[in-house]
Formats: sequence, structure tokens, C-alpha cells
Amino acid sequence: MHHMAQAFLHGNLDLYHVMYQPNFEFKYAPIWGLFFIPFGFFSLQTSSILWEFFTLLLMIANLHMIGLILKRYKISYHPLVYVAGVIVLSKVIVSEIMQGQTNFLISYLILLSIYLSLTRRWERVSSLVLSLAISLKLPALLFLFFFLKKKNFKVLMWAFIFFIGTNTIAAILLNPMHPLKLFSDWLNLLLNSGSFLLFNDASRSIFTLFGRYLSDHTRFHIHFLSFSIETIKGLVMTLGFVMTLISLFPFFKSKRRDLEKEEVLTLSTLMILIVIFNPSSWAINYVGLLLPVIMAVIVAGHILFQSRISLTLLSLLMICNILLHKKAWVLMGFDRAYDADTLFLPLPIFGILLYIFLIKAGRDSLLVKT
Repeated sequence: MHHMAQAFLHGNLDLYHVMYQPNFEFKYAPIWGLFFIPFGFFSLQTSSILWEFFTLLLMIANLHMIGLILKRYKISYHPLVYVAGVIVLSKVIVSEIMQGQTNFLISYLILLSIYLSLTRRWERVSSLVLSLAISLKLPALLFLFFFLKKKNFKVLMWAFIFFIGTNTIAAILLNPMHPLKLFSDWLNLLLNSGSFLLFNDASRSIFTLFGRYLSDHTRFHIHFLSFSIETIKGLVMTLGFVMTLISLFPFFKSKRRDLEKEEVLTLSTLMILIVIFNPSSWAINYVGLLLPVIMAVIVAGHILFQSRISLTLLSLLMICNILLHKKAWVLMGFDRAYDADTLFLPLPIFGILLYIFLIKAGRDSLLVKT
């Protein structure tokens, strides 16, 4: 972001061809180019400190917004669940703050948009915020289904209008002579970089997980099966479609249906899906699981000895969480913890288990309301 901002201030209007290392270009929609340009007035060190402070504020804002949403849905919980949620995700939270990423920003925008829509008084503002989230990272498009399920077509319509309007204005301001070129460059960059990062060793997406265990096209050779890359893509997209449907209709054919409980379950599980199915999902993207992790902690306080399956899933979640830390791999005899984490990919496994746990708990009516 800082390199893009400084390049722009030095007269380079070609935002999407500025990189500080290969395949790490500015990948956000034009409206976010306007937002990040002021950071170019400062040195890299100053900008980094400012962004780290801003990210820390965003983490607090995320926790506050989660509290407001849970209160809106009348979910009962102890305040210490916030502390537990931060502890569970501490490794990726620290990385997010230190590396200056935007994952807390997009999760806050999504949560804010949801909360504003629930108030029924700020629907246009909710649409604007949702359009900004989509402009920041396209996987936020998944939350259009949340509003579609609620039949809130007004929010959907205004989100589309704001997305087109704000980015068009930004493109004109950023490159008055060739504003449309910014859009084509942005879309081409997303398409090209997505394919490059799909099975990258550092990626923590479902694509990488399936490629690691179900294909012999990676350098690790720990696969159980030998599917082609195209087959892996098809399997992941099919799984994503099925899991999205389950998220939208978690109480399908269930005799005990609670619409409010269903909404908060849908919201939590969609937050998981935009992380684990993002083709360019890194470890730091998992800070977006703050809401579902907090929901899992809340549920965990009610499931002891009530559901053997949920208790088993909770135990597996705890094991996966332990494996996110380097010392755990060292204690098991691995000389290089980074290689072990990259090899076995506990993060996407953690995401899948968290999703299954919340769906199972929801169907068992374990999301307790006041």
C-alpha cells in the first residue's frame, strides 16, 4: 500500500502495476486507492506505525461490533469470551498487526454493515459499508446471500449502486484521462494473481489443503489420492457451494427452527467461508474468524456432556489450535516448525472443524439466548 501511494504521489497513475516484490501488487478497487494514498506522504516506518495502531483499533472495534450483534440477537455470554477469542487467534492476530494487513478492516466493514441493516434505520449506510467491503476484497460478495436470504433487496440494490458509483468517482479522480483502464487492470490483476496463489505453499485455503492431501502435483508428496489440479478445483468449488447452502439454511428439515438463531449461525459460518475458500488466503486472513471463534466459545460453555459429537469436535478444534503454535511442532520432534505448519496445514482444518462445530451446535439448539 505504501509503495503504491508513494508511486502515485510521484506521478505514476498506473496503480495496479506497482509492486514491492513479484505477485504482491495493490489489489483493491479504485476507491481504496484514494484511502491509502495519504500514507504516501509519510516514510515507510511512520506509515507502518500508523497502520499498526489503526489495526489495533480495528481489532477493538471488531470486538465491540461482535458484542452489539450478539446483543441484538439476544445471545447470552460471559464477557471473558472476548478474551478467549483473542487468545485462540493470538498467533494470527499478532501477525496481522505486525504485517500491516487489511483483514481486520474487511471483517469490521462486514460486521458493521450487518449491524446497521439490523437496526432498520441505516440501510443505505449499511449498503455503502457493504460496497466498501466488496471493493476491498471480492470474497465479501458472499454476504450478498445473507441479505438475499433476509429478502432485504433494498440493501442489495443500494450496495450495487454505491459500488459502481464510489469506484467510478475514485477512478476519475485517480486517473482522469483513462478511468476505465483502472477497472480493467484491477480485474485482470485479480484473475492472474488468483491462479498464481491458488496452490501456493504459503496459502492456507481449502484449495491448498485439498491440493496437499489429494494431489501429487505439490512438492510435499503426502497425498492420499492423486487427483488432477482441475479435479481439485472442481471438488473445492462443489464443496464451497454445498457449505454455503448449509450456512444459509442450517435448520433445513429441522423441527426446532429459530429465525434469529439461524441468522447469527449463518453470519458466523459465512465469516468462516470467506476465509477458507479465498484462493489467496494466508494465515493472517484467519483473524476474520473472530466472531465464529467467540460463538464457539459461547457454545462450548453449554455443551459439556450434552452432545458427544459436539464435544469431540471441540476437542479436535483445541488440538488444531495447539498445532498453530511453533513450539507444539518442536515438542513433537520437528526441527523446523514453519515447514511442519506448511506441510500439514492445521489452519484450514481448524476452519472446517469450526464450521462443522457451529452447524452441529446450532442444529442441536445449543446457541442459548437470554
